[in-house]
Amino acid sequence: MEEHLRGRERQIHADGFSCREQIQQTTDRKALHLAEVVRMATLHGPEGPAGDYPERAYLPGPEDVYGAAPPGGAAAQSA
Repeated sequence: MEEHLRGRERQIHADGFSCREQIQQTTDRKALHLAEVVRMATLHGPEGPAGDYPERAYLPGPEDVYGAAPPGGAAAQSA
C-alpha cells in the first residue's frame, strides 16, 4: 500500500470521482473531496476530527447533497 495511505489518522484527499472510487474499492479508506474537507473543518476545526479514519466522522447531510433549503421552504418562495 502507498505510504500516504498507511496513517489511519491522516485524511486522504481526491477530487476526481474515479480516484475516490479506486481508493475506496482497493483500501479500507474513503478519500474526501475538497468540499468535504472544508465541511469537516467547519464542523470539527482545522485539525479535523480526532482519532483514526477521520473520514468516518463525516456523514453528509441533506444540505451537503442538495444545498441548504430556502427559509420557509420551497412553498414560501413561490408565494
